[in-house]
Amino acid sequence: MNYKFSNFTGKLSAPSPLEIPSKFGKGADGPTIQYMQGTKIQVTDHPVPSRGNFAPVPEALKKKMRLFQMPNDLPVHIKGGPFDRVLFALTGAICFVGLVEVGRVFYVLSYPPKAKE
Repeated sequence: MNYKFSNFTGKLSAPSPLEIPSKFGKGADGPTIQYMQGTKIQVTDHPVPSRGNFAPVPEALKKKMRLFQMPNDLPVHIKGGPFDRVLFALTGAICFVGLVEVGRVFYVLSYPPKAKE
């Protein structure tokens, strides 16, 4: 048996079981992995769309696209014109009313009405 100096204990110690030479030969190889064949997909020849194969863009849509892409420093939710401004103001008013109602609910829950005797 071969003894080794252990730096951990500072003493001679017996070798670990992994270091003891085996009298047996090399172990058998493991089984080989057999992969299943993948699904074969039928390939058909479809025309690849090129730049000219799309339908023409309607003029109203082109006009709307030009309107929203103008560099006029307006946020996108206001670029639609006066109707968008009205919707934006209405949304702000609804949010303000909601915040006021949240405050009112907290007040009512914090100071409940006095019970009648």
